[in-house]
Amino acid sequence: EPLKKEIGIRVMCSNFEQGEALLKGGKRTVVFKIQTPSSGEDLYRDEQMKVTQSVETESISTYQTVFHQLFRQFFQPVPRIADLLDMRMKEYNLIPGKYAAVHLRALYGNRVHRDLQEVVELAVLGVNCASNLLPGAPIYFASDTSTAVVAAHSYAQMHDLPVVSVDGYNISSANKVDRIHLDKDPGWKTRNVSEFDSTFVDLYMLAQSKCVAYSNGGFGTFGSMLSYDGDCKMRFFKGKKKIRRCVWMSADRQRHNLELPQNVTSLDLEIS
Repeated sequence: EPLKKEIGIRVMCSNFEQGEALLKGGKRTVVFKIQTPSSGEDLYRDEQMKVTQSVETESISTYQTVFHQLFRQFFQPVPRIADLLDMRMKEYNLIPGKYAAVHLRALYGNRVHRDLQEVVELAVLGVNCASNLLPGAPIYFASDTSTAVVAAHSYAQMHDLPVVSVDGYNISSANKVDRIHLDKDPGWKTRNVSEFDSTFVDLYMLAQSKCVAYSNGGFGTFGSMLSYDGDCKMRFFKGKKKIRRCVWMSADRQRHNLELPQNVTSLDLEIS
C-alpha cells in the first residue's frame, strides 16, 4: 500500500497512480510528475481529450503556451539573477520573444572528452539551425563548455553574424573558472550558490527567446518549453549523430555555406 499522509482534508500520495485514482474518483486533485521525457505534455493531452468532448478544439491552449505561462506564474528569478538577466538583455539589445537561441551540450552523460573539431562543427551547426528558425534575428548561444562558446563567437566574428552569449565564464567573477557540471562535479554541493549564476542566466536567456535549437540533454529542451514559441524549435544533434544539415540563413532567407573558424583552441573539453 503506497504511503499516504493525511493533512487536514488534503491527501499526499507517494505515487502518480494513486493520485490519478483520486482524480478519477471526483476529488479535487493536483497531480504532477517530475523529470518526465515529455515534460508532462502527454498528461496534458490526455486531460484535453476529455475537455474536447464539450469544448471547441480551437479554444484550447496548446501545451507549450500553458507551460510557458504557468512556469512564470510559479517561478521568478531571485533579484541577483534578475539583475544579471536585465543587464545581459540590455547589453546585447535583445527583446524577449524577438531572438533565437542555441544550446549545445558537448559533454553529455558519461562523456568526459570531445574532439575539438567536432565541437567547432556542432557549435556552428547550432548557430546555423537557429538562423533557420528565425532568419535575421539575433542569436543567443549557450553551452556546457567555454570552447563551444568561443567557437560560436569566432564563427560570428568571421562572418559578421549577430551571435551573443554569457561568454563561457562565471558572470559573477572577473576570473575564469571551470564550467560546473552538476552530474559530474563531486563538490557541487559545497560550492557557493553564485557559482551557478551563469547556468541560470543561460536557462532564462533560452526562456526569453522565441525559438530554440538544441542538442542532447534536458537543458535545451527545457529552455525550448519555456520559450515564447514552444513549437519553434529544432534538434540538431541526437545521441552521437548530427540530425540536421543547416547552413546559415540570412534575413532575406537566402542560404550561405560559410567557412568554419580555424583559430579555436581547446579550453575545457575534458573533465577530470
